[in-house]
Amino acid sequence: MLWVILVADEQNLRVQVHEVYLLPEVGVIADATIIGGVLQRGVQVRIQSSGEVATVGKLEKNFFPVQTASLGDHVGIRLDFPFKVAVDTDSPNERNFHRLIRVPDELIVETGSAKDQPAIAI
Repeated sequence: MLWVILVADEQNLRVQVHEVYLLPEVGVIADATIIGGVLQRGVQVRIQSSGEVATVGKLEKNFFPVQTASLGDHVGIRLDFPFKVAVDTDSPNERNFHRLIRVPDELIVETGSAKDQPAIAI
């Protein structure tokens, strides 16, 4: 089980990620449950272990696209990175999926005044 914590202004956003996948032609997908706050499409997050920044590109609930997810919602989250993610790579233009997200890991919201706040570990 992978715990992912996003810290945002007054939201106390907490997301528990159950699985992370790299799907061909789709990208990095996280299967997750919102356990606090509200997650919105378009929010930028920094992966704690690697320092890389991703955008929440798509949220799905019950296989339907949604703009936001709140407490108790089980969602699929597509994380969009500004580079290509591959399983095995040594290219400077790509990142290795297995080194990009570790288990366990934390995400921190990059936008707004929450940018420099530390993650909260459970």
